[in-house]
Amino acid sequence: MPTIDDVRDLSLALPDTTEGTHFRMPSFEVGGKHFAVVQKGKNRVLLYLAESDGRSAIAKDPQAVSESIRRDKWEGVWVDLSSVKAPTLKKLVTLAHKTKSG
Repeated sequence: MPTIDDVRDLSLALPDTTEGTHFRMPSFEVGGKHFAVVQKGKNRVLLYLAESDGRSAIAKDPQAVSESIRRDKWEGVWVDLSSVKAPTLKKLVTLAHKTKSG
């Protein structure tokens, strides 16, 4: 089972990534844009993906990946760290980074 430390390691291994906070939660940014935010106490991470990529991830692993809608708009996906497999997490973190890095 991947951990929050795994999310940190995966994120910081990507080019130009910085660690900070977003509403007092650990977050990872590229070019000043958040691509991953860890929800404390929930063992899950919000990854900012394009809707098509997010829906594809949900279809492949609905136990571990769910949509995040904010103000009636697509935001990204929640990834449950207790359910997701490490290779899937790595792929999704990398995709979120790519999405926000332009």
